[in-house]
Amino acid sequence: MLVKKNVNYFFFFNYFLVSFIVIFFSPSFFDILENDSLSYINKENIRQSLYPTLILLFFNNYEYIVIFQIIFLSLSLGLLAISLKIFGLNQINIFIFLIIILFNLYYTSFSKTILTEAIYFSLINISISLFIIKSQLRLASFSTFFCGVAIGGIMATKPEGLIITVILGILYFLKQQNSNKKIIFFVGLIILPISENIFFYKYNDARSSVLDKSITGKIFLMSTLSEQKKYKNLHVENFVRVVSKKSNEVQKFLANIPNPFLKYNLTADYEVVAQYQMETILGEDKDILLKIREKKINILLNLVKENPLKFLKLTTSNYLAMWMPGGKQIFLDDYMKNSLEPPFFDLLENSSGNIMAINKNLLFIVMIFFVGILIVYTFLTLLSLYELFFLKNMKNFDINVITILINFHLFIISVINTATPRYLIPFFPIIIMIMLIRLNKKFK
Repeated sequence: MLVKKNVNYFFFFNYFLVSFIVIFFSPSFFDILENDSLSYINKENIRQSLYPTLILLFFNNYEYIVIFQIIFLSLSLGLLAISLKIFGLNQINIFIFLIIILFNLYYTSFSKTILTEAIYFSLINISISLFIIKSQLRLASFSTFFCGVAIGGIMATKPEGLIITVILGILYFLKQQNSNKKIIFFVGLIILPISENIFFYKYNDARSSVLDKSITGKIFLMSTLSEQKKYKNLHVENFVRVVSKKSNEVQKFLANIPNPFLKYNLTADYEVVAQYQMETILGEDKDILLKIREKKINILLNLVKENPLKFLKLTTSNYLAMWMPGGKQIFLDDYMKNSLEPPFFDLLENSSGNIMAINKNLLFIVMIFFVGILIVYTFLTLLSLYELFFLKNMKNFDINVITILINFHLFIISVINTATPRYLIPFFPIIIMIMLIRLNKKFK
């Protein structure tokens, strides 16, 4: 597969082995079964079917699945490391890369729980590695096929992977001149999405999604702006009025928080609270949810039309909160000493999953580290846009495309859902890799 520049498979094996040993013996933030694990084990229709099928292939032996996930993730990290070697980075820089990734325990912990994230991470690593080094390799037919399988697998594993799959797939076809390789790539690309569809309808009659919950969360944080608006549908108007009263409490609390790290994280958490606990928030008025169930999209669109700047602010808040992990854990307790208890505080606590307790000083260092990455990566994204669309420089085309694609993906997620590190963390190794490649080219 790696046939140019005399790439040494010995290095790949070493990178894989180091990754496997470190991940295997590192502590995990998660239990082997988390709350979301049951939805995969039970093959619920809100989930893609590939991971439930994997569980069945291992006869529900969760320990074996974890071992498989650690191996797969380690292999993908080994491929990323080899990609850095192909780009001319020395062993010290590659070692720094592996240290940064492997000591991100939040990232590696996903390989030790029954969730689809580790497979998703691995497919992203493999896809982007092969995509950015394809121009420097004479990819054999098997490698071309495998690249297609990995890119198609991103979409087949998690719905939000659709953006990555479609854009990478289109770019591959546009850049590939060999018709036979296009066909081989396309066959690989569709295998896992088609298989997922077959398996899904073997387990379920119809698909569902979490989009309805996402819309509910957006309505909750937007409806406070609509207390004076009249709606044609009485049920819709009553719903917006009731939600506005509840939302106003939250909006006033958030408006008084001067700390952006705390504010953005709490805004995202309240959106999650509304997504999954709206009935509890509404209390005696919860029956109104049934009356407007089919009208939620129109309600949200009207709210966005009323105040698009508010929606943009909410989207930006979600985007920034992804890059500020731990803001609530670090600052909320101290803030509450001099402030009133947050509204719906019990629901806010319920929305937080069980995660290993971490020292606040360490969390603060991690948060500052991610904010630093945000600043650097924002600069690199602007640089990529400048090189692609103003200089029209194709020399760094693949790196520029991936740089922009990741930020575009995160922004779209911020628009349609809320902020959680689980949306940013899949791209953590890719972001570090891009930064190191850019740095190496600058000072080489």
